Amino acid sequence: MNNDIKQALSEGRIMLLLGAGSSFGSLTQTRKQVPLGEELAKILAEQAQLPYSGETLSRVYSACRPILGERIHTILDSYFRNCTPSKEYNTLSKFVFARIYTLNIDDAFEKALDRNSKQHLYIRSRNEKVSPPDQLFHKLDYIKLNGDVKKPNEGYIFSPQEYGAASAKPPLWYKELGSDFFNYKFLFIGSKLDEPLFYHQIERYRGATQSEEQRSYVITPSASPIDIASLKSSNIEHISATLSDFVSWLESEFPTPLTPVQTLKRSRPEYNVSADDDEEKYMRIFKEVVPINRACLQIMNERDSGNPIRNFFKGFKPTWKDIIDKVPAELENTRIIYE
Repeated sequence: MNNDIKQALSEGRIMLLLGAGSSFGSLTQTRKQVPLGEELAKILAEQAQLPYSGETLSRVYSACRPILGERIHTILDSYFRNCTPSKEYNTLSKFVFARIYTLNIDDAFEKALDRNSKQHLYIRSRNEKVSPPDQLFHKLDYIKLNGDVKKPNEGYIFSPQEYGAASAKPPLWYKELGSDFFNYKFLFIGSKLDEPLFYHQIERYRGATQSEEQRSYVITPSASPIDIASLKSSNIEHISATLSDFVSWLESEFPTPLTPVQTLKRSRPEYNVSADDDEEKYMRIFKEVVPINRACLQIMNERDSGNPIRNFFKGFKPTWKDIIDKVPAELENTRIIYE
């Protein structure tokens, strides 16, 4: 790990995206290891009485669903509901994050968050109404992008057909993920980021706003040179480690996890008030003060945020987003004056 991650975490600028590998160590309701990709594919193939030859989970799920019908929900429920969180999940859930996305359908991490987090937990489905991140860190959105075992009627995103449908009509929170990727520092844990929907939303947002992403990190035990080079093209750096390694690093760097209030004061220095100050008066003065950075732009409700043609080019005054994005504003007559 590095100081870049440490500083971003202490200032509340970290968002997580959890993949299947992050659930390693969590247990099912029968006290067995939560099945990951290949293990789940084997289970579904066996239940559908189909021979398994190493096919991917998405292909197996696509083949088994017509055979199993509604029974597939019962099977998934038995493995992914009422899970016991891993030791790593219980530790990770004690830290403050701006937001957490997950590709997993199980309930292990949300149980850990409900038990340990100092933030108020809000579990979001992928098509729920989107709300801005809580700038005071009181609330924590936990977004289940590919489905929730507790809400089978909303469906899952496993098969190629389901990925195709979601690409044609992107879920609301997938769109928000694309926006968040440019405004926050992401840690991807337990996922190799072989996620077409994720990259689709990144490129959609980049094309609409001409924004540049921040440096983010993916934490997996290993990655090929080609995978590492591919990740770098999206400004994502690979860290060879496991969730257990990351949690151990967190415990060494933050023996006592920061509270939401401590995180807020590091994120917004103007809230650091000594005991001798009139805190209420001080907070009132700065109530409408917004620090100008990408993470805070979402609470400023700027009219042209996300539009392909900036209102600035239509004659409107520049917004802070225009300034941060360095929208070219040089006029010919102004250049002549300087010359």
